Amino acid sequence: MPELSYWVAWGGSLFILALVFLGPAKNLPERRPWDQQLLRPLFLPHFIFAGYMGLSSVFHFLYSKGYVYFTPVGDPAPQEYFLQLAEAQQLYVLAHAALVHGIMLASRYRAPKFSLEFKSYSGGALVLAFLAIGLTALFHAVPGLDQFAVKPTT
Repeated sequence: MPELSYWVAWGGSLFILALVFLGPAKNLPERRPWDQQLLRPLFLPHFIFAGYMGLSSVFHFLYSKGYVYFTPVGDPAPQEYFLQLAEAQQLYVLAHAALVHGIMLASRYRAPKFSLEFKSYSGGALVLAFLAIGLTALFHAVPGLDQFAVKPTT
């Protein structure tokens, strides 16, 4: 039953994703709302790894079963191929669990030594834009740094 093994491992990745995003695995600091913490290591790399590597394999699995857009279009692959797919998904869920475990062990939520607060996101973006313009002008002025000024201005 390699198909069942695949679906159990795939569901394991969904379970880990739910544990992390819903908070029972490790609570986020209370000083910021949830939507402002999406770039923390517990979210962004985890979401990229789980979403791209672990969960998107279901499309290849369904294609191997003979489905495209949930419509049967052909014959399924040989049973040996599904054994390999199930094993690969088991390794994905193991790596996913190891990644989350490592991030949670290394995460230390403590008060920052300094913080830069803006009244609005547009104000912060405006300050960053002016800083970028100033850095670009500085890069153009210094002969060796001119190579760094090409990308920001194009």
